[in-house]
Amino acid sequence: MKKTSEKTGVEHELVCGLPDDQQVCEILLRLPDPYQVMAWLVVETGLRLNDVAGLPVRAFSLARRTMTVTDAAIVRRFVLSEGLAAALADHLAALRPRYEGQGSRTFRLFRMPRTEEPVRFADSLLFPAWSVRGYERTSGNLVIPVPWIVDALDRAAGETGFIGVIHSNTLRHACVTRWINQGLPVAEIHHRLGHRDLMTTLLLVQALQHGGLTFTTAA
Repeated sequence: MKKTSEKTGVEHELVCGLPDDQQVCEILLRLPDPYQVMAWLVVETGLRLNDVAGLPVRAFSLARRTMTVTDAAIVRRFVLSEGLAAALADHLAALRPRYEGQGSRTFRLFRMPRTEEPVRFADSLLFPAWSVRGYERTSGNLVIPVPWIVDALDRAAGETGFIGVIHSNTLRHACVTRWINQGLPVAEIHHRLGHRDLMTTLLLVQALQHGGLTFTTAA
């Protein structure tokens, strides 16, 4: 739907809503590795993409099928589906070593500038991350930038025919919508999302219950 501003005469595109469960599944199926399993984690847990990108290996327990996230003194433990737990196990057993073996070639795979600097794979992180001069964080590890994942999500969503706006919290909000529909108490949603302020959760739930969040972009 398009709308012209009365003040500026500029045409804007008004896009509302989130992908439904079927569209989310179709988007996930079109994502390349390792973005697919990262996005799947967001869909099941409601974690932020940047939190998922920085998860340590020790957070995942295949035996318990859990992902444990610690933020300051708050510990959140998510029980994963059998499919996601198996996908994470496959990632650790096969995909992750493949990225490590590719070394600097993987920089091109993830759109990083070519470099002749030595590359060190971050063994402590669940998803591909490297340390190289000029790209280190304070921890010494480089986490996949969220915009790259969002780009992949946007391309996958376009292939499904979804016309909404894809942003860093699209899958997180889709997850929250599912929780709301399941009747999950706001207090539990607040805990799972890890918001510091309960009001943040209340405002998000209210927005999602009344037609979803709205984004306006210049046409």
